[in-house]
Amino acid sequence: AFRKFEDTHKLALNSIESYLILPVQRIPRYYLLLEDFLLHTDTSHRDYNDLVKAVQMIKNIADYVNNRMKTLEHMNRVYQIDVELGGECKDLVQPHRRWIAEGEVVRVKYGLIRTITTNAKIYLFNDILVMAEKTMSSYRFKCKADLLDTFIVDEPDDKVKNSFKLVTVNLNLQLSCKSPEDKHNWMM
Repeated sequence: AFRKFEDTHKLALNSIESYLILPVQRIPRYYLLLEDFLLHTDTSHRDYNDLVKAVQMIKNIADYVNNRMKTLEHMNRVYQIDVELGGECKDLVQPHRRWIAEGEVVRVKYGLIRTITTNAKIYLFNDILVMAEKTMSSYRFKCKADLLDTFIVDEPDDKVKNSFKLVTVNLNLQLSCKSPEDKHNWMM
């Protein structure tokens, strides 16, 4: 209904989202304005100290808003990943959970006769790591590991290049990265 209203009553900025972001955009503008005032105010002026405090206060507010926005984006990414995985990863969306990183890897499994490789994606959160294997058109949840119970073991490059193992009580995954840099980043 609201989209229909928007379509029939063209707003100057085209969407309600454009208006909702305006207060957030004002904070950096206030900071720049106050900083400019400070730059052009003599240190002996009676308002100089108050201006210094105002600049610091608005900077603290801007930092707080930026941190909250980043936290919200990371929480939103958790929800998006849950949707991408079709809700198959039980209890993925939690109030405390934050997304940290994700990347494509190759899962390596050693069989009796041959080595089997599967394209996969790993998602790192503040408390768990989730792996999903590539299907024809998307990724399907495969497993998750609690970070408190997970060890990372470096693997030599003699069999599989750029690989490492994720080891838990119930899980032993060998993963291969595209580059030594990717491997290094995941092992940090």
